[in-house]
Amino acid sequence: MAKFTPQSLVEDILNNPEAVKVVESLVPGVSKNPMIKMVKKFTLEKLSSLPQANLPKEKLDRLLQELNDKVKD
Repeated sequence: MAKFTPQSLVEDILNNPEAVKVVESLVPGVSKNPMIKMVKKFTLEKLSSLPQANLPKEKLDRLLQELNDKVKD
């Protein structure tokens, strides 16, 4: 079973140092962006629905795949 899904909270990803490395490799600087605090309680799916997030389905799918491949329990 995948650890990270579209229902995962942004906050849970940011609290996992391994996951942050994966996210930063795909979207450099995102974890340091002050705006991230506003979406910490959002699911990845909800975040991807915001045009300003620039996280279309294809990019979200890639992010989830890399998170689940590279982040160990």
